[in-house]
Parts: sequence; C-alpha cells; structure tokens
Amino acid sequence: MTVEQVDAVLGIFATLIPLLLAALGAFFGLQNRRRKSTPAPSLTIIHFERETETAAQRSRRRTGQIAVLVAGISGAGLLVVFMVGRVNTLADLTTTAQQAIFGFLLAITLFYLLLVGFMLRNLRDVLRTPAGTPSPAHTVASLVVEADRTALAPRIQSALRRLNMALLKVDTDAGTYHARRYYAFNVAREFADDIVIRLEPVEGGRCRLTLSSDGIMPTLKSDRARNRENVDELIRLILK
Repeated sequence: MTVEQVDAVLGIFATLIPLLLAALGAFFGLQNRRRKSTPAPSLTIIHFERETETAAQRSRRRTGQIAVLVAGISGAGLLVVFMVGRVNTLADLTTTAQQAIFGFLLAITLFYLLLVGFMLRNLRDVLRTPAGTPSPAHTVASLVVEADRTALAPRIQSALRRLNMALLKVDTDAGTYHARRYYAFNVAREFADDIVIRLEPVEGGRCRLTLSSDGIMPTLKSDRARNRENVDELIRLILK
C-alpha cells in the first residue's frame, strides 16, 4: 500500500469513533433505561401532577429537536463526503486482504448513509407534526380486562416504574396516567415518548384499558416500532 492509501485507511478508521457512538446510542438508548426488577410499591399514588408543559415550552422542545437533527444530518453528511473521498483512494487495491479492507470501509460509508436517511426521516416527521399534535408514529391499543380501576392502579404504576418512565400526571379516581420515556443520551431531553393510559369502566365490573405512545427519537429503530414496543411492554407488565 502506498503512503496515501495508508493515510486513507487511518483516516477512515478515525471516523469509527462517531460510528461507535451512534451504535451505542441506538442500541443502549432505551435498553439501559429499563429496570430488570423493581420493588413492589408500598403505596398507590391517588393524584399527582407536574407543572403542565406550556405551548411555548412544547414549541421550544420542537425547535430543539429540529436543531439536533439538522446538526446530526450535517455532521453525518460531512463524514460521508470525507469517507467517499478516502475510499476512492483505495479503489485500486489488488490483494485479497486489501480488497477486504476496502469492502469493510465501504460498508462503514453505507452505514453513515443509512444514519443520514434515518435522521432525515425523523426530521421529516418533526416538521410535519405541529407542537402538541400526534406524530405519524403515534400508536394506540385498547383492551378490556376483568378488573376495576382500583385493582389496576398499582399494576399500572409498577409497570411505569419498571420501564423508568417519568410520571407527569396521575389521577387514579379518573383513571388517567401520563408519563414520559426519555432517550437515555438526550441531555436536554428534547426527545421523548409520551405515554397516556386511560381506564374506563364497562359492564360487568370490567375495565377498558387504552394505552398510547407517541414520540420521535434519533435512533436506528423505527419510531412506530418503538412506540408499539412501549405499548406492548406496558400491557405485558400490567397483565403479568
């Protein structure tokens, strides 16, 4: 390999640092927010409410999301341009080992292109969603269970604690719960999944349980799939 080719390899391997950070954010972003176990609560919350997020705060959070995504797209785009130039330097490699290096580095370039694509999708969804309205990833599930609000209250609160969701509002008498699940590497907390649970009594002492999850996050997982996973996990833990 020539000096230029060695320099190209070292330069591209240096870009593995942001790639590693992106992979860690995608894989551990929610995994490390989930507790494996949590002690049973000794008390059931009857009423709890944090300060309601104002329209101005929702607008600022949306602006922050746009700024983070634009910065991420710009940074990843520059890395793609840089790596394409470096990969071109290695295009004439002949030995099997050198060709393997070329293929590996080309795969890294494609990964960054994929990352740009996911963030463009996130940005599109944020721009299409006015502050305070459901996003395209909004997911809802409803089921009827053989229990009343009183019996379900501790189960719901335990499930929210198990998934490390921050409580925003609890009204056990009205059967409403509002929580938020933050993206772990999101220091300013611009990105979060909003969780809403409603209980409605139906005939025969039964209860209709309606769960919804809505949020956009800069991870490699589809937003709709992640919101569906939030709902499915809550149902599993509540009925466990």
